[in-house]
Amino acid sequence: MQRKAISLDMELQILCRLETGERKVSVGASLNLTTSMIIKSSASTASYLSTTKVTRSKTHLFQEMERRL
Repeated sequence: MQRKAISLDMELQILCRLETGERKVSVGASLNLTTSMIIKSSASTASYLSTTKVTRSKTHLFQEMERRL
């Protein structure tokens, strides 16, 4: 059995349908995909979209203290 590649458009369509409350089984059946493929594609897209970068800035007091040390 060969792997199926899912396009980004299809992944977004899957996510939109899941957000509206449609079940994974019915989404998979209509797109001719297995439920495990639906879970994997929605998880990969969700993790990619929710990735953020957290930064911390130093105040003037910390910079002055580090300079003196």
